[in-house]
Amino acid sequence: MNIREATVKDASEILLVMKNVEQSGFMLMSPGERSTNEADFEKFIEKLILHDQSAIFIAELDDNIAGYLILRGESASRTKHRAHLVVGVHSDLRKRGIAQSLFEYAFPWAKEKGIIKIESSVTVKNEVAYQLIVSTSSYSKVPSPPNHSLISGIICGFAFVP
Repeated sequence: MNIREATVKDASEILLVMKNVEQSGFMLMSPGERSTNEADFEKFIEKLILHDQSAIFIAELDDNIAGYLILRGESASRTKHRAHLVVGVHSDLRKRGIAQSLFEYAFPWAKEKGIIKIESSVTVKNEVAYQLIVSTSSYSKVPSPPNHSLISGIICGFAFVP
């Protein structure tokens, strides 16, 4: 497995994985809610690349993208210490350590960039993702604001700090 930062050339393949991942019903975006326009997604990747506190990392298996992890940092001086995390692995390739490898790559990167709080929206009903995030993180779980996100009718969300 190879983990690396994504480039604009990866847009179409990342979109395919995202579309697959969103079918789980556990993601912030409901199935079909995200624009799958490749040109728009290329612009999104460009913005992440240009923003010092943001990145999109991909995991490759046999030269195919198997999963992704997005860290979207903030720009304001009072909030640039935090980022929002989104992670997804293609349904056919789960439980192979792909998400864990993405975390092990991205979290040290985040600390190096001065990100000391990483927020994510994960419902406790998504037991696999919830346990993965809690167990793999080098950060400690802290409560997030009440009513952070509503996914499948369940209020969810949490954050990590070093």
